[in-house]
Amino acid sequence: MKITKLVLSLFILAYSISSYSQQRVVISDKDNHQPHASAVLDLISDERGFLLPRMDSDSRDAINDPAESLMILNTTNKCIEIWVEEWHELWCVDCAKPWVPTATAAENIEEDSFTAKWDAVISDPAVTHYILDVSEDIDFSTYIIEEENVGNVTEYQVTDLDPATEYYYRVFAVNECGSSYASNVISVETEPGVCDGFEFEECGDELCDPRDGQFYATVEIGNQCWFAENLNYGTFADVHDDGQESGEKFCQDLNGNNNSGCPMGGLYEWGNMMDGASSSNSNPSGVQGLCPEGWHVPSDAEWCELEETLEPGGAIWCNTVAWRGNNVGGDMKETGTTHWDNPNDGATNNSGFTGLPGGHSEIGLLLYNGSRGYFWSSRDSGATHAWGRQLQNNETGTFRVSFDKNIGFSIRCVKD
Repeated sequence: MKITKLVLSLFILAYSISSYSQQRVVISDKDNHQPHASAVLDLISDERGFLLPRMDSDSRDAINDPAESLMILNTTNKCIEIWVEEWHELWCVDCAKPWVPTATAAENIEEDSFTAKWDAVISDPAVTHYILDVSEDIDFSTYIIEEENVGNVTEYQVTDLDPATEYYYRVFAVNECGSSYASNVISVETEPGVCDGFEFEECGDELCDPRDGQFYATVEIGNQCWFAENLNYGTFADVHDDGQESGEKFCQDLNGNNNSGCPMGGLYEWGNMMDGASSSNSNPSGVQGLCPEGWHVPSDAEWCELEETLEPGGAIWCNTVAWRGNNVGGDMKETGTTHWDNPNDGATNNSGFTGLPGGHSEIGLLLYNGSRGYFWSSRDSGATHAWGRQLQNNETGTFRVSFDKNIGFSIRCVKD
């Protein structure tokens, strides 16, 4: 009987200990207080405090295998410290670092930029500035922006990014005592580029220029792949006589007026078009100039190859400065008189080149709209002049011309 009672008592005690271990605990110097629902341990008092373990740095470092989130008061530096893979200072008596800032969702998201944002941190001493990290991976093993001092602001414009790409950012608050720990990490995906989904696979496809999202028809002529439209890349400016800025373009309409809509593409002075490259008459030229990546400015030799492809049999003499061929120009001109003046002699556009009468710019003027189309090559003909081609409304051939480099011509790009 005694043994039975002992077993029963042990069972009840074991059950009681198990039940108690599953409960939340309150330690209070007041009666009838229950622990808060969110807490496993709730300390309640308006007379006493909670004491962390106190030890110097040597004693702290002697702790064997500290658990994650272990906290102490370090009496050496008078800082409350926490172990998370290593010892971190949460707060120090002599000088308090800022609290961790909260990063918020990015705004103004574009294909190549976004605005990183975060909440201001109130601290004493006051925050002097914030530090920003931006990475393409959530672990920040590589950086787009690393430890950038962005000033005492709560947003920062991040630029020069790739379209349709996921980025991550975090911030740190800094005052005269030091830096906070890193904020939460915010992810943001840039917008798709205008050209996403438009892959150029073969000549005859439309090309999307990723620099500005403009589309160009292309045409295969013999062994070459040409733009079937005039290049229209760059920043529009009203025509002026003091030389084009890099990447600038002039544009005229059929009334000879400056027109930012650029109905016949841009007009470019030779040096601007070459974009720093040297003269070339190689075939292919190897001069990208202002053309999109994978395309280039045609050399004088490449223009001659085009002409000989359209009119074989000796009608073209590559080095002749004159009208050449029987109807090679007609085969290159857009048909009709939508753009060309009457008479648009010989115009068949059999080549698909679709040449337009964009005219040219010269000494602050826009000239020959509707009657002539001029196109640069990558080959110069001396210090001040360069070779090009001319189409004309009342001519059926092509003219090999040498003009002053300060005159603005159209550009046709050729596939590398």
